Amino acid sequence: MKVSDAASGGQSGWNAHQKKVAAQTLGDLQWLIDNQQVEDYVSARPYQRPARWPRPTAKFVGDCTGTIKLVVHDWNGIPIFDGEPSGYGDTRSFATSPHVYHVQGLEHAQPLDICLYKHHDGGWQGGPNEHATILTHKVGGVWHAFSMGSTPGPSNIVAASIHDLDLIIRFRIPLK
Repeated sequence: MKVSDAASGGQSGWNAHQKKVAAQTLGDLQWLIDNQQVEDYVSARPYQRPARWPRPTAKFVGDCTGTIKLVVHDWNGIPIFDGEPSGYGDTRSFATSPHVYHVQGLEHAQPLDICLYKHHDGGWQGGPNEHATILTHKVGGVWHAFSMGSTPGPSNIVAASIHDLDLIIRFRIPLK
């Protein structure tokens, strides 16, 4: 199943505009996977932010949070949810944002929720040993996610395949 198909049935409480934005965002994530346009991991800021249209023809570099923000904010117009300007941000700014909901486990998740993984004790540092993925769809009741950075990618992975899932966040999609 393509990740763009996940939003076709809609989510409880999403209006037609939100469903359209979610479907476009999931379609863009699938396009990046299908075309392997994110070439390599880079931690340099600001992130590369190629335009959505026309579709990028040259490979570009990014990391997990930078690629998520590129697709969610720059390409689909969803307001910045982590308080950092476009081209900036990291797992710390995602995890500590006052503009996101905290989802209590994968059983309560929906497409576009962001999974944050931490392979160390203590608070979020926004650096090594941390990773972010964005949920795309379920197969046989198991969540899959778009991943770029800490894993080769971009790729479609089983969300629970990366150990140390610490936090799931949900950003707001505007009503119109």
